[in-house]
Amino acid sequence: GARDTEISLQINALSSLFQLLESLDNKKNAFAPEIFKTLMLLMIENHSNEIVREFVVLNLRITIGRMSHIPVGVLIDPMVKQATNHGYNNVDFQFFEGA
Repeated sequence: GARDTEISLQINALSSLFQLLESLDNKKNAFAPEIFKTLMLLMIENHSNEIVREFVVLNLRITIGRMSHIPVGVLIDPMVKQATNHGYNNVDFQFFEGA
């Protein structure tokens, strides 16, 4: 659903992934990092889709705030690649400011 062409389905699927990530993280489940990586990939894949990308970026900010144990290093490589390939925008600056 996170890759569907319908934006409302994408947003609902992404919202569910963020909820699942928080739940799995709270239970110290080994699949939590995989959900996080998936969300990072979806952020990169949706660079041209401002609505979906902004939703992912802002929710990642919230997630990182709640889960301070997430290593910042896992964010740097994908964000640098994205900025190199596609440039950056205000959402990126908001993300860096809050992360």
